[in-house]
Amino acid sequence: MKPAEQLWFSGVDDALPVNSVHKKIIDERWVAYRAGKMKQITLSELE
Repeated sequence: MKPAEQLWFSGVDDALPVNSVHKKIIDERWVAYRAGKMKQITLSELE
């Protein structure tokens, strides 16, 4: 695992609560994604 990945995953804790504002944004983006309204990118584009 690359150092950046180690750092990223070291902060992951599914037990932490999600702020209601952030939850709303996530939900809205998920709905848009499922409806095909968001552009998908490849992993290489992300990198």
